[in-house]
Amino acid sequence: MFKKALISIGLLAFSLGTQAEVKITLSSKIKNAHEKAIKKDLKVLSEFKFSEEGSEDTLYYFGIESLTNQDLEEWLDARVNWIIPETEMDKLKIVEGEAATYPDNGVPVVETPDLKPQGKGVVVMSNIGTALYFAGKQSKKHMGLKIKTSMFNRDKVMIDSPRTGIIMIGEGLFMRRLQINRQNDDSVANSLGRLQTMFHEARHSDGHGKHLGFFHAVCPEGHDYAGLNACDRNMNGPYSIGASLMKEFIKNCEECTEGETEVMKLVWIDSLNRVIKDTETIAENTNVEIKALEVDIALKETVLSLASTEAERIKITAELVELKKQLKELASKEGLLQVVPSPILDPAPESIIR
Repeated sequence: MFKKALISIGLLAFSLGTQAEVKITLSSKIKNAHEKAIKKDLKVLSEFKFSEEGSEDTLYYFGIESLTNQDLEEWLDARVNWIIPETEMDKLKIVEGEAATYPDNGVPVVETPDLKPQGKGVVVMSNIGTALYFAGKQSKKHMGLKIKTSMFNRDKVMIDSPRTGIIMIGEGLFMRRLQINRQNDDSVANSLGRLQTMFHEARHSDGHGKHLGFFHAVCPEGHDYAGLNACDRNMNGPYSIGASLMKEFIKNCEECTEGETEVMKLVWIDSLNRVIKDTETIAENTNVEIKALEVDIALKETVLSLASTEAERIKITAELVELKKQLKELASKEGLLQVVPSPILDPAPESIIR
């Protein structure tokens, strides 16, 4: 379940003993060059001049009254507390504590991708704190993580809430071909691009019950990322947060060149396009054939989550795609398909009950 939650959350402190404006602790295993870049990014945020007022949507999605450095730093500080490198994943010391009581408010449905990303993927960022909280809620155990903070020390971080805020970074965050300015690594625009990703991941530290973690949805037919777990089925999720922030950076960046601004606009549009504004659902019904297909799909999804080989996963995924196609065609024939607007979700986080 931990790995499945990671997929659905998406792939995006400072300390080493020191504190920045945003109090984030960095693992000592992060490369020096990457540590330097992250510190610069947070400095760019603390010094960025928002000369224009934030749009109504931006303020609403962030839940802030004004667009200032302090407001954004406080928002990020509440949701990101630790950063670890992807290279530590195989060495992570996950702590499974005693039995714990979690809120009895349901858990999110983790949508299963219909397709695998083409080519070799790279990790940019992922919110593993929320994935561990979700895994703990499923197993009713108090989960934790030991994070290397110096040559001799590991901090034991117990996951009491999705707001524990443990973020994993990968090589993709610093890849030149993924930067806004590929010629100048130190460009302010590159820092703004990484900050947009960090704020996206920070939104995964929010939510409770069935929308815990604001997990990503499978993009619908006809979408650029159709079949992949790369969209949001709500209006204020990670992609809306990222798009809103990038829009404000574009409006206010005095140091950004015309070329950088054009690339930033593409990033903004890409995030906007990943927000599913409405969803086709099946109306309440007593149709026996539809009910049978829904049961088959639920069983296949359970089997898929337990599959141990790639060949099994590919086979079951193909079967799921076919079953979902049959279900949609039957519901359409019976006049039971309906379009439901995507909601604004409550970002208040839940936590273990003491």
